[in-house]
Amino acid sequence: MKKVEDILSDILSEIKNKQRRQALIKIFNLLLRLNYKKNFIKEELKFNKNFFSVPSKLLEKENKRYKPLINLLLENDIIEYYTHYIDNDPNREDPLFGKSKKTASYSTIKKQSIQYRILIDVSECEIEPYECEYNWYNTTKRSLEKLDLFNKVGRCLYGRRVHTIFTRNMSLELGGEMIKSYKKYFNQVQSGLYSSIDIHQSQPTFLSLLMKKMGYEDKLLFDIIDSDTDIYYFIQDQLELSTDRIEGRNKAKKLFQRFISKNEKDPKIKALNNLFSGVYLFKNTMNVGDYKNTSRLLQREESSFFIDEVFEKEIDLDFCITIHDSFIVKNEYVDELFNKLNNKYPQFKFKKEGM
Repeated sequence: MKKVEDILSDILSEIKNKQRRQALIKIFNLLLRLNYKKNFIKEELKFNKNFFSVPSKLLEKENKRYKPLINLLLENDIIEYYTHYIDNDPNREDPLFGKSKKTASYSTIKKQSIQYRILIDVSECEIEPYECEYNWYNTTKRSLEKLDLFNKVGRCLYGRRVHTIFTRNMSLELGGEMIKSYKKYFNQVQSGLYSSIDIHQSQPTFLSLLMKKMGYEDKLLFDIIDSDTDIYYFIQDQLELSTDRIEGRNKAKKLFQRFISKNEKDPKIKALNNLFSGVYLFKNTMNVGDYKNTSRLLQREESSFFIDEVFEKEIDLDFCITIHDSFIVKNEYVDELFNKLNNKYPQFKFKKEGM
């Protein structure tokens, strides 16, 4: 196995400053870790030859002055970044700059990270072990180990959600019975020991906050979120989805998720486009170039709050697991955490439930 120092020997030999050499090695090690995909069934690492996303926050955590180091790798054809033509039109003629030029493909507004690809052969390169300093990671890992269920903890690049055994097509055989959902696991296997805390109508709430932050308006959505009205019951009544309140609310929730994700010819989606005309304008603007942008952006807003804000800074417990927009904690801690979240984040309506 080769070390990073061997792979980058030509570049490193030209850098006189020892600290800068070490900084470059660390940045390239980070790229290697993000590039490789681990197959946990075969227990092997697979080198990814395609482009992969590299969040700037990870680069900043490794080195705040990462840009000159990345540029050094780009200039020496060690890596390249994914590019696209401005306006996605290679034939466009700009009156000031002439023919459309390629530019790095990323968006701070839509929270899309720049994508890189490693150009050299690193299949025999040794990857430096990584000690994670994040509270959310170490607490989640420790909690899963207590349940004897730890296999992998990671964050996806799509919505930056934390994924564990409970969110990856769960399939556990316990006592001759297959358990395929975290709710069933905690209700049956760990009954009465844990509680969940989540946000009431989470997706519509994050949508309204995001639209306000970005200068968009939808009076109907904002009024519903700011009041005690349940948006899913409102949709159920407006579209006459079902006479059964529970069934109708579930249908309305799934319909709202489809409404956010894409435009469909379904008359019910068209009805929501008319009801929430401000949201319709917002998602059409965000979805230029990729119909998944609004969904991705909302997931990242949610993850940023739950993981980077609350889990990382506010939670100091021996057991806590996050399932997208909820926390699972021991019953003895639930009231204290519930009150803390309600007091610190009044813009959200938290609810708790025993499991």
